[in-house]
Amino acid sequence: MGGQRVGKSSALAAIMDSFVTGTVSCLLTAKDTTVLVKKEGVKQASIDSKLRDVKQLLQEHVGRTILVDSGKTYIQWDYRLELSIPQKSETMTIVFTDVNGEYFEGGKKEQAGIIELVKSYDVFIVAIDTPFMMEARARKLVDPVVNNKYNCIDSIHTFLTQIDDNDGNNAKLVIFAPIKCEKWAKENQLDTVTQYVKEDYKTTLIALSKYKRVQVEIIPIQTIGTIVFQEHKEAYRFRWTKRQWLFFKKECQASCAILDNGRVRLSDGTEMDPAIGEILDDPSVVLIPNTDIVRPNSWFKVLTKTYKPHNCEQLAFHILDFMLSKLIDLQIQQEENHRNLNAFLNFVTIGLWKSLKDVFGGISLQQMSVIVDRMYQLNLIKKNGEGILILHKCKFKKVQV
Repeated sequence: MGGQRVGKSSALAAIMDSFVTGTVSCLLTAKDTTVLVKKEGVKQASIDSKLRDVKQLLQEHVGRTILVDSGKTYIQWDYRLELSIPQKSETMTIVFTDVNGEYFEGGKKEQAGIIELVKSYDVFIVAIDTPFMMEARARKLVDPVVNNKYNCIDSIHTFLTQIDDNDGNNAKLVIFAPIKCEKWAKENQLDTVTQYVKEDYKTTLIALSKYKRVQVEIIPIQTIGTIVFQEHKEAYRFRWTKRQWLFFKKECQASCAILDNGRVRLSDGTEMDPAIGEILDDPSVVLIPNTDIVRPNSWFKVLTKTYKPHNCEQLAFHILDFMLSKLIDLQIQQEENHRNLNAFLNFVTIGLWKSLKDVFGGISLQQMSVIVDRMYQLNLIKKNGEGILILHKCKFKKVQV
């Protein structure tokens, strides 16, 4: 969940890639099994293509200050990550749904679709644009109103409060994931990032705390690792004529910023003399139509060519841990209700068990329990530090492996 252009798709790519290439491969191997589809005339982009774009950006712009604009996701896409135990044939699949940001910015027309999604899913990841959230405190180009609109704070509150935990019988997990945290990680300010999440989403957190079984976590992530937020600048377009060969000219246009020295910085980091072209307004940055509420552009410094996301895999690890605990708890409840001849409660838990028993595919609860316990022994699952915070934890019944 999250607004347009906050970076949901890039974060999702980092999550999936970290699982495929990360340290957990000794316990679980992973591969992207997404079958790419075409909707409304648009071909779904693969996770590999998203990663190639990011890595190419690093290669081509190292040392520069650039405009990172992942564009809009206009269509809802599903991505599938298949996990398996090394030397075993059993597999499971995690389905990630990348919801287009317009759903969170739209009116009543989009609300019904989102509410249905919210009621049917077990886990929710709220992607937060950290630069906008942090810079809103400075009240310069970003203020609380712009941050609220850009990160869709009110809309996300509306949708998250539609979660149905079935009076505590069907536990849910909500992870607030501040992304693009590289700058604040380097400055040892991740706890401050977490604190600001608590402040900005206070109303939502209070509402979620009233549920009997909704676990709430905050996990800051570094989406790329080597691109650090530098500044916000008012958004403009620069148009100029580029001479090609002897008789040919090419009309060029790019997003830009006006620097303090009067020069124009293009989206790729190139600086130009404004006298050779024309500076134009950028209509795409209007957040609320027919108002002067606009967003600035976020500029980032590319430090190295290395793609090195950090803590993205924690989102997937926490999901596995939560779903394992949830399923074991349901199994124990079902057995207890059956022994106590409680027909009504047994009917409820059997229904939930039937709908969730295949969540690990061919991997048994026993096998997954061994894997998750081993992940804890290897300190792969982080429950605190680096800004990670468990705000509300579901109490589950445990069995010994």
